Amino acid sequence: MMTPEQCKAARAMLRWDQRALAEAAGVTVTVITNFETGLRRSQRNSMLALEAAFTKAGVMFTNGGGGRVGVSIGKLKGRRR
Repeated sequence: MMTPEQCKAARAMLRWDQRALAEAAGVTVTVITNFETGLRRSQRNSMLALEAAFTKAGVMFTNGGGGRVGVSIGKLKGRRR
């Protein structure tokens, strides 16, 4: 599963604000805000929807050993301002 930091980084790479991600994933902005700030743990379905929206836009998440995580992006798709 992606981390809040990966979510923020992926949004920055795509130049998406929380509203754009919410629209792409079919969730509310509150779900994203709560996840990114750690205020509340998101439901599994919401997390899968966020990850699917990012994947569709070309984002790849990496989770390596030692707590190392990353975000990379291939060809930009669906870039919003």
